[in-house]
Amino acid sequence: PPYTAISYCWGDSRPTKQVICTNGNVLRFSATIASLIDALLRRDDACTLWIDALCINQNDPIEKGHQVALMGKVYSRASSVLVWLGDGDDSSQRL
Repeated sequence: PPYTAISYCWGDSRPTKQVICTNGNVLRFSATIASLIDALLRRDDACTLWIDALCINQNDPIEKGHQVALMGKVYSRASSVLVWLGDGDDSSQRL
């Protein structure tokens, strides 16, 4: 299915936020990803997203290495790529 790949500034990657999914899994992610998700939720359209921090198993170094090597293909095959530069201020245009 079509998806939007997200490119973002990594920053501090320590998990500081968490979400409990409908299947009971817990996703832990950084404040950068949390602010990105908050901004995306304010949008009026639904879409399938690919965010490396959530789609790649960060706890498995072998899988992570393999998946990082494939990221060029992930981005080139995406129907669109959204670049997240971080939270804006009052003079910034929002999503």
